[in-house]
Amino acid sequence: MNGQKLEEEKIKIQASDLDLPLCLQILNDAILHFKEGNKRCSEILKCIQRWAPFKDLIKAMQVMLSRPLLVLTIAEALTDQSEVKQEAPGGTASHASAESESDPQTSQSPSDIRIEDEAPDSVTSQDWLTQLYKELEKQRLSLPERLNEDELRRFYRVSNGDFTSLLSSIKKTIQWRETYRILSEEELETWSSLVFWHGYDNNQRPCLIVRLGLAFLKLPSHERPCFAQAIISQVEHGVLHLLNPENSELTVLVDCEGLSPLRIPMQMLRSCSSVLQDHFPNRLGCLFIIRQRKLEHAPS
Repeated sequence: MNGQKLEEEKIKIQASDLDLPLCLQILNDAILHFKEGNKRCSEILKCIQRWAPFKDLIKAMQVMLSRPLLVLTIAEALTDQSEVKQEAPGGTASHASAESESDPQTSQSPSDIRIEDEAPDSVTSQDWLTQLYKELEKQRLSLPERLNEDELRRFYRVSNGDFTSLLSSIKKTIQWRETYRILSEEELETWSSLVFWHGYDNNQRPCLIVRLGLAFLKLPSHERPCFAQAIISQVEHGVLHLLNPENSELTVLVDCEGLSPLRIPMQMLRSCSSVLQDHFPNRLGCLFIIRQRKLEHAPS
């Protein structure tokens, strides 16, 4: 991804009939951040190259890092759902093929490749599923309706075929679902300015917007655990109602505007990350963190 690509996406949005102010604002910030970061990196690399042992290493890194790292752009991550639905299938295919021709290695996200590689084992082998049902019955544990066979296969892929690990993670999730309260759609409305769904990305993944910076400027400390609960509840809602049959993953965009680097809520982020990793396996397709302020050093 380079600055020219971001500029092209900005021109596309401005030329369209869609009103996407959030996309334009994020693109402008991303372009500015890219230019500033590029300038700083260039100055640092020039300084390091003065030392002979690092000269060849820097040249190799510049070649490697100049390649596109992501097919999905920020603008595509916030494409309006109506735009995705109106786009002809042929147009989508041609866009994807053009990108794969420019860089075949980046035509799929790592998570997409991982799931496709592992899928055959989960489809052809059913022994683990029968064994799991028997073991849960022996321990008098009932699977909640939410943990259907598709969801169990996701846990199986994450366990890498280790049945002991699979059983432990399923039991942990059963216990978590018995005690954790998922907010209703009506309750989530009160959090709609801070965490909400916004269309689909280019891979047909629903996009969850988390306004982390605004939340920690606006919310008193005793309400912040409820904000984490709202994030998890929105993920649950998205998995149940928004996922596309062609792609069962989601994209998360975390907006850190206004949040000081010294006040990043690490405890809350670790808590959310742990819940998503343990109880929503292989659901996160892509994560963007934007408008994160750099740490300024005071002059000595």
